[in-house]
Amino acid sequence: LSGSGCNTEDESVDESGLDYDLQAEGPFRVGYRTWETTYSHAGAPDGRTVPVHVWYPTEDTHELRGEPPTEYPIYIGLFTDGETIIDASPAAPVYADGYPVIAYSHGARGVAEGSYRLMRYFASHGWMAISVGHVGDRLIDPERDSRHPLSHWFDRPLDVSAGLDAVEILASGDPLSGLSDTSRVLLTGH
Repeated sequence: LSGSGCNTEDESVDESGLDYDLQAEGPFRVGYRTWETTYSHAGAPDGRTVPVHVWYPTEDTHELRGEPPTEYPIYIGLFTDGETIIDASPAAPVYADGYPVIAYSHGARGVAEGSYRLMRYFASHGWMAISVGHVGDRLIDPERDSRHPLSHWFDRPLDVSAGLDAVEILASGDPLSGLSDTSRVLLTGH
């Protein structure tokens, strides 16, 4: 079973994320963090603030009766994700250049956390998954514009870029600092 990550006959085999079964969840548990980032562009010279949601691999386990207990996210107050751990310790990357990155852009009047199962799947395989809320075009925005002004389509790629920048510039003491490879990013959405 060379290259499978299994230990056969006391022979250690180096594990790589490329060895993981794609038909199943990966070997990692999943951590989650969220914060806001502000950036400016020609259409928003005073700044545009968007939420950044990040799922990443961890080896932590839920300790619901621990002191303090681990927490799990409830996205937009509707979707409970009991398999994900808020502020978990990141696992060491299994890919040479760090965590590969997937960025997700939600659909019109959607939510950044709407595809949390997809994000959790990638994180369980050793990836960092990033989703940014497109403020003004989210289900949870009280004054969203139903006409979909041109600015929505202009803001979307810039929002994703700002989310990636926010991950790249994490302070050196941040547990996620320097763990991801943002030089190449898989972008998905709907």
